[in-house]
Amino acid sequence: MKNTMYALLMLIIISCENEPAPIITLSSEKAIVSFSINGMEASINETDKTISLVLPGGTDITAIAPLITISNNAAIAPNSGETQDFSAPVLYTVTAQDASTVIYTATITTVAQSSEKQITSFSINTVNGTIDETAKTIMITLPTGTNATSLSPVISVSDNATISPNSGVAQDFTNPVMYTVTAEDNSTVNYTITVTVTPSTCANPANIYTFQYNGKTYELVRENKTWTEAAACAVERGGYLAEINDAAENTAIFNELMNNAGITLSNTVSNSGGAASYVFLGGNDIDAEGTWVWNGNNDAITTQFWQGDASGLPVNGLYNNWGIEPDNFGNQDALGLGLNVWPQPTGGLGTAGQWNDIPATDALYYLIEFD
Repeated sequence: MKNTMYALLMLIIISCENEPAPIITLSSEKAIVSFSINGMEASINETDKTISLVLPGGTDITAIAPLITISNNAAIAPNSGETQDFSAPVLYTVTAQDASTVIYTATITTVAQSSEKQITSFSINTVNGTIDETAKTIMITLPTGTNATSLSPVISVSDNATISPNSGVAQDFTNPVMYTVTAEDNSTVNYTITVTVTPSTCANPANIYTFQYNGKTYELVRENKTWTEAAACAVERGGYLAEINDAAENTAIFNELMNNAGITLSNTVSNSGGAASYVFLGGNDIDAEGTWVWNGNNDAITTQFWQGDASGLPVNGLYNNWGIEPDNFGNQDALGLGLNVWPQPTGGLGTAGQWNDIPATDALYYLIEFD
């Protein structure tokens, strides 16, 4: 029995030794399956073994680390994620498992950057400027009264270009302002913008005396107008009939008018105001008798500062400097700053520097204030 078992075992061993060894086949796959830079997939031509990708303009292609996927069990050199200079084509060698190789040529370019750098439109307060592309100038004329010291233009430029100062940023256009347009390729051009404000025609410049107080500008106009005409001229010139808010302002204005403004008192007299001399201020009670408001531009926006006649009261504690006024004598609806006593010649109702209500239909000098 033992001999029989031994014989069978030997037969099995001999049979196994005579079986052929298994053949292991190595892969010859060696393709670049994907090639991407900054999330952009390259085009792979498997026939020509080329890779191409166009990146956005301005991309620095001298230091780029592409992400590369290759066939299973293959290797690549240079490696995926390794930084390369693509200012010239870069060769990638893929080695298969069986050690066979193939070379891919990777060419990376960028979109040509635009050199366009034009101001295509320029407007202020909906008024369009005239663009001279040859001279690189823009001319714009704005209405009378426009304050050129703080204007915010709306500007359009070429695609992919930028401008400085930016569109919408306030500028002082009392003198020409230079704007620089930068193209996508970083080339630049300068435009010179000139703003002209249409001159006022409601007052002769020779009859205007200008002075400053507490950061504001005032104009005394030595021309005779009704209160309504004076308010309209004030608006045309970019201001409003003066609104006096405290004793210091009243004193400073009165002293300036009397000492420096060149006023001929006999040329600005209100007969209804005690035959005294006055300049119109921005107050009135035209809409409602006894309701005195500041409304120096004669619009619907008013601030009431007094209620009633001479025995009335200030509103909200606002400043006033009435004589024994107002009295509405002869329908007196406009506020005047007295330049001498009234009634002339002895006084008794008011002194120089005080306020009186006088007819809005009088033709007097007037004081404009500018913010």
